[in-house]
Amino acid sequence: MIDSFRAYTVSDPQYYDRVERSSEPGEFLELLQRRLAGKADTIDGGGVWARCLDRPLADLPEYGWKLHISARPDDLRAIVDAVIDEYEVEAFSFKCVRSPELGLAQLSRWWARGGAGKAVTVYPLSEAHARQLADRLSARLQGFQGSHVLTDRRYPGSDVVQYRYGTFRKPPGIDDDGRPSSVVTGPDGKPWNDSRSPSFTLPPWISADPFSDGSGTGDDPTGLLKRYRVTSVLRHSTAGGVYLAKGEDGAEYILKEARPHTAFAPDGSDAPTRLQREYDYLKQLEGTGVAPRAIEIAKVWEHTFLVQSKVPGITFQVWLSRNHPFATGVPDETYADRVKVILAQVRNALTTCLDRGVVYSDTSLTNILIDDTDTVHLVDFEACRPAGSDPAAYPRTSGFAPEPDTAAWASDAAYVAYAADAVEAATVMPRNALLAFRPEVFRRALETTARQLGTPLGDLPERLGLPIAAAGDTELLAEIARGLRNAATPDRKDRLFPGHPEQFRSNTLSIAYGAAGVLRVLKTLDGWVDPELTRWLTARLDEDRPLPMGLYVGRAGIATTLLELGMDDRGLLASATTEALALDKPAGVATGLAGVGLARISAYRTTGEQSHLDQARTLADRLIDRAADDGTGLWWPVERHPLGFLYGSSGVAVFLTELGSLLEDKALVTLGRRALAFDLSRGRIRANGGLGFGAYAEGIAFEPYLIRGGSGVGMAVAHHLRMTGDESLVKPLRSIVRGVAMPFTVNPGLFSGMSGLIEFLLDSQAVLPAEEDFLDLAVNRLFEQVLALRCVDESGTGFPGDGLMRQSCDVASGSAGVAMMLHRLQTGGETLDVRYGRPMGVLSHAG
Repeated sequence: MIDSFRAYTVSDPQYYDRVERSSEPGEFLELLQRRLAGKADTIDGGGVWARCLDRPLADLPEYGWKLHISARPDDLRAIVDAVIDEYEVEAFSFKCVRSPELGLAQLSRWWARGGAGKAVTVYPLSEAHARQLADRLSARLQGFQGSHVLTDRRYPGSDVVQYRYGTFRKPPGIDDDGRPSSVVTGPDGKPWNDSRSPSFTLPPWISADPFSDGSGTGDDPTGLLKRYRVTSVLRHSTAGGVYLAKGEDGAEYILKEARPHTAFAPDGSDAPTRLQREYDYLKQLEGTGVAPRAIEIAKVWEHTFLVQSKVPGITFQVWLSRNHPFATGVPDETYADRVKVILAQVRNALTTCLDRGVVYSDTSLTNILIDDTDTVHLVDFEACRPAGSDPAAYPRTSGFAPEPDTAAWASDAAYVAYAADAVEAATVMPRNALLAFRPEVFRRALETTARQLGTPLGDLPERLGLPIAAAGDTELLAEIARGLRNAATPDRKDRLFPGHPEQFRSNTLSIAYGAAGVLRVLKTLDGWVDPELTRWLTARLDEDRPLPMGLYVGRAGIATTLLELGMDDRGLLASATTEALALDKPAGVATGLAGVGLARISAYRTTGEQSHLDQARTLADRLIDRAADDGTGLWWPVERHPLGFLYGSSGVAVFLTELGSLLEDKALVTLGRRALAFDLSRGRIRANGGLGFGAYAEGIAFEPYLIRGGSGVGMAVAHHLRMTGDESLVKPLRSIVRGVAMPFTVNPGLFSGMSGLIEFLLDSQAVLPAEEDFLDLAVNRLFEQVLALRCVDESGTGFPGDGLMRQSCDVASGSAGVAMMLHRLQTGGETLDVRYGRPMGVLSHAG
């Protein structure tokens, strides 16, 4: 998750935002305007791109052969100039990154692998035109080097010009989550998905690559990949992969791959340069026992591979998830002693490296391995630096490295001591991303967790240089509302409230991630929504951009919000229902038929119009027709079987039960119970004796969340028990409560955090009065944890979103979702969430 969020932390120090907002308008957009004004049909900027078209966009082919030009950061300006020179010789349509900063970012580890390295994209009009332009550009750019674009093949004779077959314009469609679809209709009339996966593929109507000269890209003169057979992929990034391999001796080894001209560090080094450094550092540390053994390093094609011994054990992150008393739910008197032994080894390993002249500057929970005997080893030495060097010139892990201009920054010994202290803090509370973002909040949360855990911190906060957080928040909900309103940006068209990065991948209007959800919460908190904010929402709807149908991500939820705010739903609910019934759509609450059905129930309760219930019944009938039953319960065919409320059978069960109760239809309620049975049958007993669930039926790891896992299943169980009085559910609900009621999770939010756990426990409290003392304790501990994560400043109060790297305002992960839970705690009322088809109570006219 951290890597996928990294791009959204570049532009704003407080909120997640688009990476391109760090560079406006952009040096290369200004260059195009200066050199080609009056010579091009269109010059504009959008996203990370500056675009120059020699004709209207609609006159370009929908798809075809296109060219990509890669560039090293130092060469980017020269390459853009050369492309403009060629344009002036004979025009063609192209786009380039808007600025050098975005060009560098596009080569980062965290950039999407399929799009990394595409500094310039050229749109030929035909295959012959593609060949002509490729020849011209290859000749012009002779001598330049750039990364291999993973979706492409290199054009023969060039190190930077590459090609693939793909779409020229974004297809107008979207998928069920609201993300742009890459499916187009081919010349044969059949759909084709231009998925942009990181491999060269051809559409079915292209039988052969017309540009290939037959030369391979897998030259291996060293024979390395014959001596070591890859057995599994451990991870991939733009910079390369990490693989598990078996050697000729039968032993297991780790293969690390580095792709040239990617992942540039401040000192200018790229991934292969640093992999060579890792090999050298491992040789330097040979015999110390703290690091893997370096076996060999070799170049295969243009990629560099390092072979090293496989270190036994699991990452410290996984170790904590399996051993931290708050993660297992089981008190463990040995935990503190084991942690002391492990921390002593971590400190010794870092000091040993320093004694050998190596500053281990990539300390993190994933780079520390612990074996079955609690023995520690370090891995991933590519970001290390020589003793006495400038730490600013080398990569480092945020949350484990000291900040510049601090005392720990100025000394190698203090630098690694700080890293060890940060690891120590993680053994109490693994929220180190927050340490770099809001250190005062990290301190408050650390002290809260240590008190609950019964672990003395000593002078650890002072060793980490943590400031004391301001108290504030005498009127917490009012301050959250003030923070939400002050964060609003009605002057921006792309989003109203800063939130989870998913809003940029999907849409910025939805209940889960966008404006509609926050507006509902503001209305509830103090009864008022600024008309300017509702006008922003309706203005975006007037643009008629495609939106998915779903309750949490699309039209059904937005329609629910409009009705609750006393407005017309603009036909959104009708169109969502039509789509749900006409097409093969998912079943679940988040994106599918059950969610649209719950929206219909909510609309009935808001307006009193019987037609909404009639439509909900039609949706239920469609769900029943499509259901499968493997003997354990009802489920709806998907590639994987998600468990929980938003995507699993549990959410469908809630819809069927809620509707059946409203219609007094026992058959629907029975089917709801049958759907619930499917998810319940996938529960497994946890170490603390409680019932736990994975995110998927096939999953191994336990997930306690609303979005997938235990809380989501438990909510459905509590709902069915409340609606029917089915006493057979009391025992499993108690077991789920015990399995889910952890003292904390990492994030504070609703979907994947503690607010969702509290919502589930409050649902359970309403139907399990005998559990009141235990539930009160569990809720209070989680409430303390959520409150400890509040971010207070002059604009109001907010909360960090998922990943803890920036704040979010949305319902799914941010302040709005936390506020819904806090409002429920304060008032003792119903949930404000839409998950049971119940609108905000003050506006309800029926039911």
